[in-house]
Formats: sequence, C-alpha cells, structure tokens
Amino acid sequence: MNLQPKKSFHENGVAVKQHLETVDSASFIEAAKVTILQIVMELPETPDPTTALAAYHRLIGARVYMNGLLNLAEKVEPPKREPDPTRLNYQVK
Repeated sequence: MNLQPKKSFHENGVAVKQHLETVDSASFIEAAKVTILQIVMELPETPDPTTALAAYHRLIGARVYMNGLLNLAEKVEPPKREPDPTRLNYQVK
C-alpha cells in the first residue's frame, strides 16, 4: 500500500505533464476562481456562531483543496543541511 499518493503521482511523468498543462490553462484558472467565488456566494448569512464557524471551515477546506490541486505537480524536497564542522565530535567511537 502506498501511503504517499503525491510521490506515486510524481512517478507517472505523463500524468504530471498533463496536470501541469491543465492547471496552467486560462480556462482552468477561470473555472477555479469562479468555483471559489460560488462557494463564497453560497455561504450562509447567520448570527449563529456555530453556523458561522462551519462556513469558515468550508472556506478553509476549499482553499486547502485548491492549493493542493494547483501545486500537485510541484516536488517538495526538504532543504539539504550540511553538517556544521564546529559541532562534529570526532572523538566519538
């Protein structure tokens, strides 16, 4: 079982290339903007704190999803750290 779906996605170069072509298209960007705007327009106007909090989390979820979708093809690698020679203990055996 692969518990790293993004890594699995990156192993398929064709899928990454097609994904980049899709998310870079003007029509996709326009559709993404309109979708987010539609979500905002459908949020309830309410003085109830619980309903307002639920609407807030719906917006956050939409933002996280859209960010993940748009950046799926980007490889994120942790920064490489060089060891600090002043902190190395060469006496350890």
